[in-house]
Amino acid sequence: MSELSFFDGSGEKVEIGKELGRGGEGAVYELKDDTRQLVAKIYHEPLKKEKQEKLLAMVGNQSPDLVNVSAWPIQTLHTKKKGPVTGFLMGKAVGYDPLHHLYTPSNRKNVFPNASWAFLAHAARNAAASIAVIHSHGHVVGDINQGNIFVSKNAVIKLIDCDSFQIKSDGGNYLCGVGVGHFIPPELQDLDLTNLVRTPNHDNFGLAILVFHLLMMGRHPYSGIYSRMNDVTLEQAIKEHWYVYAPQASKRGLQRPTNSLGTGVLSDELNALFLRAFAPEGVEPNARPTAKEWAIELEKFEKSLTQCLKVPIHKYHGEKSRCPWCEADMEKIVFFVDTSLPTLDTTFNFKNVRKQVAEIRTPGPAPDIKVTKTFTPKPMPPTLIRAKRMTYLQRVGIGIGLLALAYYWPYGLFLGLPIGIWLAYLPVDKKNEYAIRELAYKSANRTYTDLAIEYKRDAGDSRFLAQLTIINTFLFDYRDLNNWMDRTKDEFKHHGKLRALQRYLSSFSLIDADLPEVPERQRVVLESFGVETALDVEWAKVYNIKGTTSVMATALLDWRNKLEEQFVYEERDQLEKEDELAYMQAYYNYRRQLESSITTSVQELIDLKADILTKRESMFEQVTEALNQREQLKLDLDFCKKF
Repeated sequence: MSELSFFDGSGEKVEIGKELGRGGEGAVYELKDDTRQLVAKIYHEPLKKEKQEKLLAMVGNQSPDLVNVSAWPIQTLHTKKKGPVTGFLMGKAVGYDPLHHLYTPSNRKNVFPNASWAFLAHAARNAAASIAVIHSHGHVVGDINQGNIFVSKNAVIKLIDCDSFQIKSDGGNYLCGVGVGHFIPPELQDLDLTNLVRTPNHDNFGLAILVFHLLMMGRHPYSGIYSRMNDVTLEQAIKEHWYVYAPQASKRGLQRPTNSLGTGVLSDELNALFLRAFAPEGVEPNARPTAKEWAIELEKFEKSLTQCLKVPIHKYHGEKSRCPWCEADMEKIVFFVDTSLPTLDTTFNFKNVRKQVAEIRTPGPAPDIKVTKTFTPKPMPPTLIRAKRMTYLQRVGIGIGLLALAYYWPYGLFLGLPIGIWLAYLPVDKKNEYAIRELAYKSANRTYTDLAIEYKRDAGDSRFLAQLTIINTFLFDYRDLNNWMDRTKDEFKHHGKLRALQRYLSSFSLIDADLPEVPERQRVVLESFGVETALDVEWAKVYNIKGTTSVMATALLDWRNKLEEQFVYEERDQLEKEDELAYMQAYYNYRRQLESSITTSVQELIDLKADILTKRESMFEQVTEALNQREQLKLDLDFCKKF
């Protein structure tokens, strides 16, 4: 018998072909006879008795639904008939990719370019439904993590590494002794998993982490900025129940990573499930949302998503007023890349619009404001008139007295003359009246001045002319669209090599990289801060993320540099497909934006002209009357001054 030949549990010979993948405990091979669409897992080392019994129990407990959602063992494999179990046969997962290729934006762009948020929600729903099937048979996945769940291009989920599941059989359990730290619930952190009986409630914690990854673009719910501590591992954060997106998280010094999505984009029901899953009370038996609950709520959420009117691939929760992906795009954070060429679907007619603008005549400057009345000064109060008369008579009397004094005593003239001059120019006390008139004038002047400014601003043609200038600028840009296209195309070509290099680097996932210096839990943290592929690796960026040592940063940078050295650029006359798509999208977006701006601006011009004419009519009499009032009060004041 060849080393590559085995016998299945029924004694049939099984020949294996080329190796498809290799892990720590075994390797997966294709079968020479591919008619059954099966593959074989062969362990590197002889299996302990309990593990052999577990595989036999799994084969004995297989069912169509288990085989449908997972790579469930279908037949054991033996080096000789009825010999010890050395491996098993399982379904062939063709067309499936690791789940993390779907939820991180950079990987999704390469592997699932057309996946919208609805697709991710559907995949999350299917993952929950798959785990619910496992639970319905009394089994527990145990080691839930992003590496043992695969997803197809139709969002179908396949659970792999099933031989690590906790299997219920004959009233007992074959345990799951492994787990990935950042998926293990807080109550199991730091515990020896080898002899631990898991429950579905433990799985439900890992499932919630997984759903969070899918809906929140690869972010880990416990990865954030801890302002009150330096280095915090994900395991520590989980143990302390530091859910970064909890409502009270900021009061505990927890902040979500920069450029990450807030949970406000989710439905209230989903947020409530996350809070239950990550709350301290979740450690109680059956306290966390079950896989079935997740499946039901995610299905509702998927159906609630609405289509963005601007970008076809953008779908968002229908109860939200704005598309979060469009808002992120404006901040240069691209979560979903639209790979479809947009259709203009426009009724915009440049010639007609330009003609329409030309026919909108300017309202012209506002008519001048002129004085329309003749004025007579307001008489002085009778008391002041009488006082002035009395003063006059007193002066005459004093003058006569001085003349008489001079007649009898000539030297008295030297004394009386200054007194007479002083009396002649002694004014009548009109301070109060003057103050009243001055105050009235100043008030009227202020009123008129303010109205005149408002009149000139609102009833003049300056706003109209400014708006017309804006429209003419838009029209010029629209007429220049062909030149803009040529310039943009040249720019794309000029940067073709750089863009090709960026595409190349973005095709290397950090999670998949062979980097023993960077542990998986730190890769998850890096992903949460936007470092997903080789393209994202920059020294300052990765080294400043908590948990990254200089050794890790150096290894990451060396990894990127090595990939860059391997990159070969083949210059082409034609734009790369992705560049061409981006270029056409840029053109369509710019053109659509110009058409929208022109249409809106023209309507604003029409409305503005109507508003100017309305204000001109309503303000003209008001301003004229204010001017007349001011001139009357000025005349009154001048009259008082001369009195």
